[in-house]
Amino acid sequence: MTDPSSDPQLDAQLRDVPLAENFLDRLKAALVPSDDVLDSRLRDVRVPGSLAARLQAIPEDVALEQRVAGVDLPPTLVQRLYAIPQEQLLVYRKRSPARRATEAAAMFVGLSTCLAAALLLMVQSVYPTPRTQLNMAVQASLEASPATFVLSENEADSLGSHLGTICNIDVDPQPPHSEWVNFDSPESSLTIDAATGDLLEDADEMGRGPVGEWASLSHGGLRMMDDVVLLKFGVLGSPQYTNDVLPELETPWIASPKGIEPPLVRGYDRIFFLKNRIFPAISPGANPELQTLRAPLSVDTRSYRRTRHLLGQQRLPGSGEVRVEDFLAALDYRWPAAAAGELGLRTASGPSPFGPVGSGLLQVGVQAGAIKRNIARESHLVLAIDASKSMGRADRWAEVATAIHRTLSELTAVDHLSIVVVHDDLVHRWEDIGRDEAGSIASQLEQFEPRGGSNLSLGLQQAVSVAMSQEVTQAQNRRIVLISDDPSALAADQRESVRALLSDAADAEVAFDVIDLGETERPLPLLGHLAGEMGGDYRRLSDGRAIHRMLLERLAGQSSIVASEAKLSIRFNPQAVAAYRLIGHEANALAGLSPPSLEAEMHATDAATALVELWLQPGDVDDVGEATVTWRDPAAGEERKRTQRISRLQFAPTFGEAAPSLQAAAIAAEAAELLRGSREALRQANPSLPRPSWEAVAAAVEQSNPVLAKWPDFQEMRRLIERAAETRP
Repeated sequence: MTDPSSDPQLDAQLRDVPLAENFLDRLKAALVPSDDVLDSRLRDVRVPGSLAARLQAIPEDVALEQRVAGVDLPPTLVQRLYAIPQEQLLVYRKRSPARRATEAAAMFVGLSTCLAAALLLMVQSVYPTPRTQLNMAVQASLEASPATFVLSENEADSLGSHLGTICNIDVDPQPPHSEWVNFDSPESSLTIDAATGDLLEDADEMGRGPVGEWASLSHGGLRMMDDVVLLKFGVLGSPQYTNDVLPELETPWIASPKGIEPPLVRGYDRIFFLKNRIFPAISPGANPELQTLRAPLSVDTRSYRRTRHLLGQQRLPGSGEVRVEDFLAALDYRWPAAAAGELGLRTASGPSPFGPVGSGLLQVGVQAGAIKRNIARESHLVLAIDASKSMGRADRWAEVATAIHRTLSELTAVDHLSIVVVHDDLVHRWEDIGRDEAGSIASQLEQFEPRGGSNLSLGLQQAVSVAMSQEVTQAQNRRIVLISDDPSALAADQRESVRALLSDAADAEVAFDVIDLGETERPLPLLGHLAGEMGGDYRRLSDGRAIHRMLLERLAGQSSIVASEAKLSIRFNPQAVAAYRLIGHEANALAGLSPPSLEAEMHATDAATALVELWLQPGDVDDVGEATVTWRDPAAGEERKRTQRISRLQFAPTFGEAAPSLQAAAIAAEAAELLRGSREALRQANPSLPRPSWEAVAAAVEQSNPVLAKWPDFQEMRRLIERAAETRP
């Protein structure tokens, strides 16, 4: 019968067998004892009486040393102690010359012997003694676990040292190579302890047990680590077969330098900012330059996605890894759509549920409109999506599903979108999806669980078949977009067939693009080269927004940038506003070296929000301030501007009556500030502030508008808050 471990193909297939649900947890529960069981076992261990006595004597020794250290030495005793080395030196000088010469000769002979022995060992390692050819099998039975090793010529010479280390056996380095070591002989060069007696007594018909056979093979040329371990397990950390897929290593994430620098004017608490890296409250009446706040327009969500990933592993991010503005950008606030090719300005205001009494919140959002589409240009986009098990790591599948959902919601009458999902030999196809089917398809993709191995050749074959189907051949723009976390996962015997397949598609005027979701930097794969040859593009993306932008550009056949050089500024009236504090965009330690630009590019359907905590002046002044957004039209090159007035009447009387967008932004920002430690730093500066807590955030979620329960992204934020509250130290 063939040993399964000697069949590489069978071994590789067994590696891809999916594990049952909770198999690892049940296996750990069966093998790893619980804390209570482990404590019980440790309590049953008998402590030797001498050890207990020594442990009890430790405090007494420490106390004695402390008492002795506090004793003042008489000056005469100190002088006598300093004189001891001088007296010893005088005694040494009084020795006779003959005695000193004898000591020097003895030291010379000893050092020469050591050097000669080291040189001899080096020569033997370079020019080993010839050994006879070995071709035998060693059967080792350790606790009913057989392991068979087949050895060939000149295989290793270091088993003796490893055996001595593991089994406490002193091995003579130079026994006869042609004879077996006789463990029953009093002249044996092995000193055996009781722990290995059972192994030696379990001898075969030749009178040699496993340990004796290993020792003899060591002197005959066996190299334990070089030949046996590497032959059995391969190089540690590398795949045993070419088609093995190792799990991804988690790469450390370092937050890039971000944040805005405070103005160099009087009236700004720069010491507090430099100490805590948190914006203090600013009085607009202290200096005219402090009346205008210029807030960056950020749509980045990397910090939020990483926090969500870490909390899924019951781990908390570091305070420097959390960016409040990323948490604010992670939510879709459902603002009214802006005109195509334009930017819209939206505001909401109300009381702050987490700040001091009397504080309020002001939300200013910038919403980008859709692309101005050419309705005469018909497009067909075919997505070939890799749904292997690795796509489920690091929330890759969730990002892809989010991007496809947003793309489906923006389909026009001249757009055709088809999806091919493949893993192993299974294919799921949706052809020529319309806007009325977008909701159901997006729901199916979100519930889909990646599994199995990747089969890019099958996915591309199906995608080319759909792209060249007769139903949508009238489309002027036909493209295939491959989405995978490893576009280089093509077997050698499949590369030529894939190249020929994509070449036929190029002849039919079907373009090809590749989206790489992998976290590992790699050379441009074959599919990347083929995408360039077919007039397509190869991009490494990780954010669902970036994936959506690329898909939208491929459908529209033009750039998705709606506004360039976009800038947001908020002017506060000092007669109505006593102080304000920008939430988020705090500069980290390196922001001074590479400060971010206050200008940004806004892509189609992008939304950026700024959240400000403020304190209103008592009185009836209605003019709180004014929000202004300026940008440059990338098509016409003209500068445009939009302004919106902020009134005291816009502030909701209670947090429950505030706009849903403001409620969602306040909860997301507070969760980020708790993880970052901002609220605690503010409380240290002003002890009268309420103590921050996850219970207060959970209470605000329960009191929020019921419409937020229908927002999938807000429900995801709610789950993040619950996990953070459970994972907190």
